[in-house]
Amino acid sequence: MSEVSEMTASIRNLVDDLATSKFIPREDLGKQINGTNKIFFLEKRNIVASSTNVISDGVTLTETTNYTVNVAKGMITIAPATSAPSASLTVDYYWQRFSDAVLLDFINAGLRFIGYGTDATATENDLLGTPESLKEAVEHYALHHVYNALATITADLYKAGAGKKNIDKDGIFKKYQQLAQDNEKGALELRDNYYKRQGRREAPSFAQTHVKYPTYTPIR
Repeated sequence: MSEVSEMTASIRNLVDDLATSKFIPREDLGKQINGTNKIFFLEKRNIVASSTNVISDGVTLTETTNYTVNVAKGMITIAPATSAPSASLTVDYYWQRFSDAVLLDFINAGLRFIGYGTDATATENDLLGTPESLKEAVEHYALHHVYNALATITADLYKAGAGKKNIDKDGIFKKYQQLAQDNEKGALELRDNYYKRQGRREAPSFAQTHVKYPTYTPIR
């Protein structure tokens, strides 16, 4: 397993965003049926590849033969030779909160944070060149961004729910914020302790790090 794949898997495990963590059974896409339409959108994005089970008008379809999936967009496209649904369409699938591209961006932010990031296309080599004692700081800083993103998502859910109290969204938001702060603090301590031991000969730049936070479709 590559350095990037290993760290990505570790982050997914810590935030419960594995390929089998989130399952949607029988999502009903019937409202999108008009008799001729062959493009349908799932509620979620970042669909796990080859995890879909599509049932059109009571018939189970075969991926690639009868339909294709745009996993990033959560889009189902019925094949030209397959009839468009006329009465019912349901889909079972697994999905993930974060795409690999977003987590890679967070890992790159961690590399820049410790002074070992060179270029977004060189992440694997940058991690290979990072001392083992600093790789934990990279992961903590990446997790800092992950939890901040989760806090943002929770805040959006709170607004969309008009403040309903059946789920303590405010409490969840604060928990994610605290986890983000804890991981940032941990990353700072690991980074600073390493450079103090090295006499700060390789002290990193402490410039502001910018990352791209993921965007999400509204709740439907």
